[in-house]
Amino acid sequence: MVIYNQRFLNNYTVENLFVYTVIPDNSGYLTKNRPCSSIVYLLKGSFKYEFGGNEIILSPGDAIYLPKGSTYRYSVLEKDSEIIQTRFNLFCNNAPYVFSDVPVPIPCEKNNLEDIFPKLIDDSANDVSVISHLFRLFGIIKNSVRGASSASYSRLRPAVQYIRKHCCEKISISYLSSLCGLSESHFRLLFVKEFGVSPIKYKNRLVCQAAVRLMESEK
Repeated sequence: MVIYNQRFLNNYTVENLFVYTVIPDNSGYLTKNRPCSSIVYLLKGSFKYEFGGNEIILSPGDAIYLPKGSTYRYSVLEKDSEIIQTRFNLFCNNAPYVFSDVPVPIPCEKNNLEDIFPKLIDDSANDVSVISHLFRLFGIIKNSVRGASSASYSRLRPAVQYIRKHCCEKISISYLSSLCGLSESHFRLLFVKEFGVSPIKYKNRLVCQAAVRLMESEK
């Protein structure tokens, strides 16, 4: 028998895994040398994370990876914000492992996060299902770490954050492009290449998602 593309597979293990929903009751908190890794998914409201001169604002549907050992400050920007949070220790070949030394955003526009995080809660009694969902998230985090270093994504971030915060308002392409320091034509091309849709279609999709969440909350 001939075996092609055989290679050694790293052994990943997870310890001390907790999954829960949280309604923060304070305005913010400074975390120094985080004792374990975590993934936070924003159900509603708005959060801000600050670290090393960087600022990340989460809107509903966004998530962030907070690696063990990282230092950051988070602020609750809207009352009644709610999150799903996972806490865990990850090991690779029995050694502690993190995907990044600093927090990494996991924007929902590139990942179907709404399909994963609720299942972590719904399937919490099934250990195998929870681990399966968690390792799916690990794959997304790896891609997000690579994406966070993408020059085009970093260049578009100011416009993306503005759209997410003001999706129900009228937004001009000229203003979005000015936020990124780009011409309108270059901005459009870069946006479509990065997200697969035009800025307007991206905005409209956010409006539809917000409407669906509103209807579900009123049931």
